[in-house]
Amino acid sequence: MNRNDTPIDVFFSILETEFSVGRRAASAVILADRRVKWGRKRRNARQIAAGPGDKRQLTDYVSKSLPGTIPYEALEHLEVSIPMLMTDIVSALRTREGMRAGTDAYAHVAQLLTRDYAYIMIAALEDYACAADIFDNVLDSIRDMEFESMRARASTALALYATAAFLGDMEQAANLTIQFCNAQYGIYLLEEWDPKAAALDEDAPMEMGVQRIIRGIIRGRRHTLEPEGTIFGSLPSTEGDFVADVNNSVSFEHARMFMNERDGKWYVEGLGGRYGTYIERPGVEEAIVVESPADVTGGRICTPVEILPSDVVVMGSTKFEVQLFQHGA
Repeated sequence: MNRNDTPIDVFFSILETEFSVGRRAASAVILADRRVKWGRKRRNARQIAAGPGDKRQLTDYVSKSLPGTIPYEALEHLEVSIPMLMTDIVSALRTREGMRAGTDAYAHVAQLLTRDYAYIMIAALEDYACAADIFDNVLDSIRDMEFESMRARASTALALYATAAFLGDMEQAANLTIQFCNAQYGIYLLEEWDPKAAALDEDAPMEMGVQRIIRGIIRGRRHTLEPEGTIFGSLPSTEGDFVADVNNSVSFEHARMFMNERDGKWYVEGLGGRYGTYIERPGVEEAIVVESPADVTGGRICTPVEILPSDVVVMGSTKFEVQLFQHGA
């Protein structure tokens, strides 16, 4: 495996090479056949995996996704999906010629997940600006804690790998793993960890922000958007909130994101950027024009457009993913 693989690549490579579990099958199990939401479309894992003409969609949405693009809610029911996946893994191991059976199979899984592949996943998380130290801390507890069985240890490690790979947020991944371990085995992995701290709380304040996408990968720190307006540009005014984390295709003051006080919705508007501003929205085939390029014939289109979580705002060749996150997370 390549140390530069995405966390999702690392996770699925382990399943394929060590346990003979394919990406599409594993994806369907991990989602536990629940209805999950990407953009505005709702899809059912089993229907996508087995539906006529749609057998590749699940792989496209899950096993080839970037960290942070799988909804938190899609992994909530790990107590269903991880035991199912563990059963598939052990069944595959037992069918291999000369492979161990019974508890030895679980020991083999635990060994690979808690030791052999830990450094590869940590490197992948670091490459994607995820908090790999949290992953390592939880993994240390899984290695060292006294579990009721080797199956419990292996299942908990599997839950951590899956959540870390998909969510791109190690606090949430650790939270879900700890909840899984407590629900299944009555064990808290980290005594000082508050299981509610990283969970999304409807009453907790939420913030809108963006993270830059570089070569198809979400990288760098998250920029919080100010309701009064955040200006994006290569040399924006020092007055007010601004983001200059852009390349040279972005004009001095290219675009502005703000919240409309009347309807409480977030919008992006162009400020005369030479190469235009667009929105790539999940489930929408064509890009939404916010402001057309300066050299377009027939006059420039420039209309504020509402932005939604998971939208990708394109300014020249610079891209930002729009994210909604819990305050302080």
